[in-house]
Amino acid sequence: MTQDDMLAAVAYLEAVWDSKRDATAVLAARGEEERPILDIVLDLAEHVGQLRVQQHMGLHDGLSVEQTEAAKKQIEEDRETALSVLMVETLRQWSLTAQGEARTTLCLAAIGYMAAIFKATEDEVPQMLAILRKGALAS
Repeated sequence: MTQDDMLAAVAYLEAVWDSKRDATAVLAARGEEERPILDIVLDLAEHVGQLRVQQHMGLHDGLSVEQTEAAKKQIEEDRETALSVLMVETLRQWSLTAQGEARTTLCLAAIGYMAAIFKATEDEVPQMLAILRKGALAS
């Protein structure tokens, strides 16, 4: 995921969260060569989910081949990971037909997914989105 895509996804989610319809319309209007905004929003959600899995399973640089393989096997057998993948895949399928208010609802579901991973309350969602923006700027 490119830095520009991450920043666009966060900006769009912030606009959705703050109910700024004009901003969401502007941010959703992407050029022909750019991927649709819902695609990159869901890429961001998937990225957050992957980081959670890596952290939860202790997967990081510096592991031996055996340790990496053991962690990968544990990931394949983990129910939370399977549910996380299913959630993002479901949102991706929904995004193919989502129009109007359903697009907003889909984004709110993606925000809820990421908030659950961050263990962020509804009041902490703006802070969570700021952390994601800061992470995008650092990459």
